[in-house]
Amino acid sequence: MTKTTMPDEIVSLFTAPQLNYRRLFELKIQIAKDEAVRKSVEVFSETFDRSKSHVPSGEAGLRKAILLHIKGDSASAEEALKSEKGGGALLYRVLSLIALENRTQAVKLLADLKKAALSAGDQGLIIQATLAALELRQKEVAADLAAKVDGPSAGPYAAFIKAFILTLEHRYEEAEERFAALAESDHAVAGLALFHQALLLDMWGHDDEALEVYRKIEQLGYTFEEALVNQGILLDDRQDFVGAMRCYEKALKVSPTNARARLYHSDAEACLNMVYDERKLKQDIRTSEILSIPISDFELSVRSRNCLSKMGIFTLRDLITKTEQELLGYKNFGETSLKEIRAMLAKKGLHLGMTRVDEQPLADRIKMNTQLMNLDSNYTMQQLDISLEDLNLSYRTKSALHKMGFESLRDITMRTGRDLESNPDFSPACLQEVNALLEERGLSYRPETSTSREYEGGSSLLDGDAVEGEETVLPEGGEKTEEPYDDV
Repeated sequence: MTKTTMPDEIVSLFTAPQLNYRRLFELKIQIAKDEAVRKSVEVFSETFDRSKSHVPSGEAGLRKAILLHIKGDSASAEEALKSEKGGGALLYRVLSLIALENRTQAVKLLADLKKAALSAGDQGLIIQATLAALELRQKEVAADLAAKVDGPSAGPYAAFIKAFILTLEHRYEEAEERFAALAESDHAVAGLALFHQALLLDMWGHDDEALEVYRKIEQLGYTFEEALVNQGILLDDRQDFVGAMRCYEKALKVSPTNARARLYHSDAEACLNMVYDERKLKQDIRTSEILSIPISDFELSVRSRNCLSKMGIFTLRDLITKTEQELLGYKNFGETSLKEIRAMLAKKGLHLGMTRVDEQPLADRIKMNTQLMNLDSNYTMQQLDISLEDLNLSYRTKSALHKMGFESLRDITMRTGRDLESNPDFSPACLQEVNALLEERGLSYRPETSTSREYEGGSSLLDGDAVEGEETVLPEGGEKTEEPYDDV
């Protein structure tokens, strides 16, 4: 059973001759559940220097850094821990790096943490190190550490670790059953078990059940920021932007530096601001049969009709989803054709890009990121063939990638940023998540080239330059014009 932590106990915990890593783990969870405990920790952190004389010699810096991590200031904690040594310093540096989403650096420190934890033989340290390895999806390291966890004395901790390992072995149904059983206990791991149960339901697409579990976590008083973010994403998908923003704001209150919460909060806020206009536009589109008129019913040049047909544009509804840049990016589509299209749409009160969000800075950033591949990266094929399930991405983003046929990190690096940017299943927040993941790992999308643009536009390099159904007009000198018939 989880004890209630009082201010005096917090002082005792950080001034004890030896750190109790199990109680430190529980304190972090209690902060997520009890606002009074959170405030007590914040007060003690501000007055920590007064207790330095009671701290074991040489450990004041370490304990202050651990305190910073526990209260949510992981950036300051990680910086302070760089100069500290020992298993405790390694553990909390890894935990701080995970909180900062710098998983690559955290994995690099994991081998040293494993060695230090096993050497110390401290059960609390071993349990926390095991959980860190599991969070980083390092199954072998986690298994080696878990083998040294004393089951009888560890109790629910050992059961939680076993359930977590089952998820890495893709034995999801067994894991879900164990998490559900642990969630009924009155122990520190109950909230975490609920969170992992919700993750599995989320992954299976059981949105209603996942939302119910996420809400139960909140009802029990836990404020795990990632649980709040995931709950917000599910509400976001249902276009409940007000409810989603409430979740993101609560997550940011707990962890102001949580990048994912900031990202999705901005996305939901933008969607909320656009809700009225979007509904009005959708209503107009649904009630106006004009958008179902085939392109072939309009008087367009043969060239324009053929280009639109090859791009899969057959009705006005298809056409207004495209931007001017997309049309001009297609082979043999020129300014004259664009003017023709503009005039045709204007007569119907329409324009290109009507269903797109204007002035999206993310699109510009994606295009910049796709220009060059990071040649300094020296990844092996095995390192690139990481399953999407093992990447630090939200289930919403993973689901969208799966729909596109992506299965691994290598699949992402083999495509251009525009492949993702133009996909309707990807919100700006999903795209930025993938960008951040690639940047963290020193990777990039495949650079865009004229060849890739032609291929994506539906043309082959073997097709030649003539558009189907047209003759190629050669000017004097025999050279083919860049845009035959475009000025006719």
